[in-house]
Amino acid sequence: MTQRGADLALERALDAHTGEPVFELVPVAPGAAARPRVVGPGRKEREYLARAAELERELARRARELELAALCERGTRRAADRLERRLAEREAETARLDAEQKRLLVALGALQRENELLRERLALTEGPRAAARLPAPVERPTSPARGGGFRRPGGR
Repeated sequence: MTQRGADLALERALDAHTGEPVFELVPVAPGAAARPRVVGPGRKEREYLARAAELERELARRARELELAALCERGTRRAADRLERRLAEREAETARLDAEQKRLLVALGALQRENELLRERLALTEGPRAAARLPAPVERPTSPARGGGFRRPGGR
């Protein structure tokens, strides 16, 4: 290499922070008419830098997609939890209503039995005349658990 080529050559060093090559122009000998030539990265280096930039964009895009997927999953999980909570509340309410219905049926049966006993007692004390004045006894409803539906008074 000639002196002039050495004067025009770029001294290469690596940047301490980024690790990329840093180019510095070396001054030309005084009185020389040639302007210094700037030599940058070559074709392969440009392709490499373009590929690295593309990969960084792809990484950023996929990171956004992953974040959106995590948000959707969290929202779906919350919605499912809300639905499960509502279902549990409705099941508890149904169980409470079933228990209340059973208590009412037991109370109704007890009242009907007491009514029958009072009817019999009245019939014994007053005789056949009182029995004729009383309305006909109403059939007891059968619970669905005992194999029948609830029957309405009058057999309808």
